[in-house]
Amino acid sequence: AWTARKVITFNDSSETGVIFDYNFLSGAQRALLDANPTTADQMVDFLRGDTSQSITNGGVFRDRDSLLSDVVHASPVPYRWDQSLPGVVFVGANDGMLHMLDESTGNERFAYVPNLVFANLKELTIDPYVHKYFVDSEPFIAKLGSSGPTILVGGLGRGGRGYYCLDISDV
Repeated sequence: AWTARKVITFNDSSETGVIFDYNFLSGAQRALLDANPTTADQMVDFLRGDTSQSITNGGVFRDRDSLLSDVVHASPVPYRWDQSLPGVVFVGANDGMLHMLDESTGNERFAYVPNLVFANLKELTIDPYVHKYFVDSEPFIAKLGSSGPTILVGGLGRGGRGYYCLDISDV
């Protein structure tokens, strides 16, 4: 169910991730989505996977075949931080998200929406859909020193200009 997905972002008042939900977004993030709060609220739900407002169901947002968008330019990067736990795969996609997938099942563990893509997220709802690049750069993972955090750095590639960095030590 789309409501069970763990999709996170950052807002202006939090140093840790917040749920990618309209109610948790900053005023600046909300303004980038849409001037109409009702539409913007429904847009965030659509981006998280809610199809109730898609055209097929009488809504205004485009129809889509899956929650995971196309992966272009971003090769999946496998990662295993503990040999006793299943590994994961990180991959950027053109749905505006970096996805962390279970290596053995392919199930999504979480997705991250970088602030850098907020201005273009509304493009993902328009019918007819014209492909746009979003989070399409291959992520890079590194441990900072022997006792430091493990970080993931990714970019927007053709989706824009900028990078994001996440501490994935405890994910």
